[in-house]
Amino acid sequence: EQTILQHHQKLKHLQLNMMATPNATQPAPLRPISEVEEAGYLFFSADTPFDSEEAKLTMARNLPAGVTLVIFAEVGQNRQDVLDLYKGVLDPSRIKVVEIRGTNRGFWARDGLPIPVWSQNNAMEFVDARYYHGFEPDDILGRWFHATVRKHSYYFEGGNFMVNDEGVCVTVDNDRSETIP
Repeated sequence: EQTILQHHQKLKHLQLNMMATPNATQPAPLRPISEVEEAGYLFFSADTPFDSEEAKLTMARNLPAGVTLVIFAEVGQNRQDVLDLYKGVLDPSRIKVVEIRGTNRGFWARDGLPIPVWSQNNAMEFVDARYYHGFEPDDILGRWFHATVRKHSYYFEGGNFMVNDEGVCVTVDNDRSETIP
């Protein structure tokens, strides 16, 4: 973690806990929601490429009480087929299958979903994912959660962006992440 922080400080791209809003005169303090904070939802796509079926079934099987599994299905995909995969693994009342066009380009929802953050007044907001595979349902999730979606101009690999319980952001060190503030 320290090596990554030093690298980004050297590149003058580090602004801890700050995200600039386009056309704003001042950045608004935001804190990304940590990987270890309680969540009410687990999101992923209905598709199971790369031998991911067992991983997705294991996640569903071990989903904490009170957490809802939201599965993105391509428009027109058979909802019952998706539910049948999780039959006997998770109570169907805890599964929501939602249709979103382009979800077949979003293997793990984590890569293309917006990053949830806490705003200065403790409201949940989202930071646009700008995922380069073309699956970015950011505005859809913003509407579902009645949350502001903050836009920006850089791309990043959302699945390689993590936050600890102190609000420190860590991302994979590649050409896409070097320009992230």
